[in-house]
Formats: sequence, C-alpha cells, structure tokens
Amino acid sequence: MHRTTSAIIEELESLGRSRATVKAYSAATEKFYFYHRKSPADLTTKDAHGYLCNLFRVQKVSSSVYNTHLYALRFLYKNVLEKSTDFGKIPRHKRGKTLPVVLSLNEMARVIEVTPNLKHRTLLMTAYSGGLRVSEVCQLRVFDIDSELMQIRVRNGKGRKDRYVMLSESLLPPLREYYKAYRPKIFLFTSANGQKPLDTRTAQKVFARSKKAAGIRKPASFHSMRHSFATHLLEAGAELCHIQKLMGHASITTTQIYTKITTTGATSVRSPLDYLRLP
Repeated sequence: MHRTTSAIIEELESLGRSRATVKAYSAATEKFYFYHRKSPADLTTKDAHGYLCNLFRVQKVSSSVYNTHLYALRFLYKNVLEKSTDFGKIPRHKRGKTLPVVLSLNEMARVIEVTPNLKHRTLLMTAYSGGLRVSEVCQLRVFDIDSELMQIRVRNGKGRKDRYVMLSESLLPPLREYYKAYRPKIFLFTSANGQKPLDTRTAQKVFARSKKAAGIRKPASFHSMRHSFATHLLEAGAELCHIQKLMGHASITTTQIYTKITTTGATSVRSPLDYLRLP
C-alpha cells in the first residue's frame, strides 16, 4: 500500500466516514497509481481525467464504480495532495432507473427453510426480519437484541446513524436456540474464531448457497432481503413514513421506490385481455 493511500485512510477515518467508504476509496486510488505508475506528487488532473475516461470508454465499468473512482480522486487531490483541480466540471454518471430484485414471501420462506445450519439460518432470519444491510447484521452485538422492548438496535448504519427496528416474535425462539448453542460474547454473529464479527462476504455466500438450494433463479443478493422486507411491509399495509424510519432512509423519496415494486392493488385490476371473447 502506498503511503498516500495510508494518508487517505487516516483522513477518511478522522472525518468519520464508513468502513465501506474507506475501503472503496483506498482501493480506487491504489488502482489509479498502478494505472499511471507515477509518484502521487507527479500526478496531474490530466492524469485523473485520462484514467476516468479509460474506466468509462475502455473498461466500461458501471455507473456506481465510475462514480466511486471519481469521488475518490476528488478526495485524493483536494484533501491529501492539496492540489487545485477542475473536477467539478466532470459530471457523475446517472444510474439507470432499475428496480431492485425482490423475493416473494414464499421464496423468502424457502431460502430460510433450506438453510440447515442454525447459525446461518438465524443470520438470514435476523437480516430479513429487520431489513438489515449485510454490514449491519454482521456488526450486531449481543446486547443490541432487546427482548423486553422487542426491538433491535442497529449501530452505525449508512451515514453512521443508529436506528431501531422491530424484533420479530418469530425470531426470538431461533435466536435463543442459537445463543445457547454458540454462546456469543460480544458480536452476535462471529467468524470462525469467535472473536471478530462475521465477514460480510461470508454472509453473502451463505445467502447465495441457500438461494441456489431453494431453486431460485432470480439475480437476488443478500441485499434483496432488505428490499423484500420493505416491499412485504408495504403490501401488508404499513405506512411509507414508518418503513422509511425502519430502513434508515434520509429521504422518503428513496422509500417510494417500493411502491413501484409492490403488486398490491394491481392484482385486483383485471387485464383487458380477460374481457375479450376469444374462441
């Protein structure tokens, strides 16, 4: 790792940026250095522009990857190299308006049912029951589960914000069974050594295996359980403002995307094809 990358990490951490941001920005700048094979002190804004153009035109990376590299280089030049730039003239790429992948209630049940390992099954149930991100469920601590108030405290969510989500009554029995079997001390779901929190990649692999075992071919990921949670709440009649709080969304606009996914109301409307008198 280049010492400038270490400086980026220190600066980001001092500003209280999330672990995901620190990891993404440091990886992006390391790739930038490798591409030009120059000392950071010799890098110009022209070098940055050329690199970003290569990402877009040659490597054809996604909008999210491109924007991450753009923000990382902006941060590098402004906060670490302290060089004046014209990065403001480089627009971020707009993401396509694609809808998230959602599992049905039946599919979600199958994913959980085909997960034989108690720890893994409880992990998936916990994530789905509260609409948690993979990083959030992996960072849960034992005392974040409050069975008296029937709520789960989610620490340092996106934007480094804490929030509370409901503790499902159906989750309590498997949680208690899991606790008796594994006796976690600090983190609820731990890595193999029992000391560190479960790695997010491990959690994602758990979901991928269960989805495959359930025979689900949708391009669903661990994060799809969060989308499914919000969609299922909306279909059950929950208010958008309540779902917004549970999801930890800063804006109701973000939550409104689930109104485009739910089939509530749409299924009660008959297609005009049903009215045709076809032989």
